Amino acid sequence: MTVSELIRASTEFLKEKNILEPRLSTELLLCHTLGCRRIDLYLQFDKPLLETELARFRESTRRRLRGEPVQYIVGETEFYGRPFHVTPDVLIPRPETELLCETVLEHIGKKFPDAAPVSILDIGTGSGNIPITLLLHAPGLRATGIDVSGKALDVARKNAERHQVADRLRLEKVDILEGDTDSLQTPFDIVVSNPPYVSADDFSDLQVEIRDYEPRVATTDESDGLTFFRAIADRAKHLLRHGGAVMLEIGMGQADAVQEIFTRKGLRPFHRQADLDGIDRILGFTYESKE
Repeated sequence: MTVSELIRASTEFLKEKNILEPRLSTELLLCHTLGCRRIDLYLQFDKPLLETELARFRESTRRRLRGEPVQYIVGETEFYGRPFHVTPDVLIPRPETELLCETVLEHIGKKFPDAAPVSILDIGTGSGNIPITLLLHAPGLRATGIDVSGKALDVARKNAERHQVADRLRLEKVDILEGDTDSLQTPFDIVVSNPPYVSADDFSDLQVEIRDYEPRVATTDESDGLTFFRAIADRAKHLLRHGGAVMLEIGMGQADAVQEIFTRKGLRPFHRQADLDGIDRILGFTYESKE
């Protein structure tokens, strides 16, 4: 069977099984099998596959049919134009979070002179995709990423080394819900977070790829979806220096509730941004001390 024949047959098969993005899934799994880029598939359409290659591809396809995300099968995903290692210990980075990074970089560009020292804390860092992306685009930045999961931090370290920013990224195991932030080198200029914001009630309605495969601890707070926003708001004044900012990714329909949580704690809203679907997705707050 040739590359083109396999792509056509597998895409149709996955489509019949109601697998999301069947063509993309097929091409990514085949690239993983052959150790090539997607563009290379189109340059070798007539190449016949070896039996060993077919066997590996079929095994990957079986995993995809069970609902396992392609990103976990191939071991990486693309975020902000760069590859990131992912495992089932970390949430798969989403395009919405690219918007968060873009917004933070715009804020840095407006508020801080070129190459000025800037410190950022990423709460719930997971694969490290947020701080690593920011470090790659802001030369004066130094970042700290915290997570409750030691295995997630291992993935973040691997990604930091891969992108050669490990010397500028400090990673610590910290549970923000326990208030264990004394070890952090506060204060920070910016606190950024894409926390678990799916409510317990909504979790069961998620796609099987998320519900059954991505880490539950990184997806839901097992409550109303606002637990981590309350925790961050409670600690914001301790974590931020005067004029510092909190920048957050939020879930659908949460904007007003999250804004109220932070304004009650004395932070001023300064940014509210919708994603491509028109859903309020990014919120920003500033802290101005009275000292």
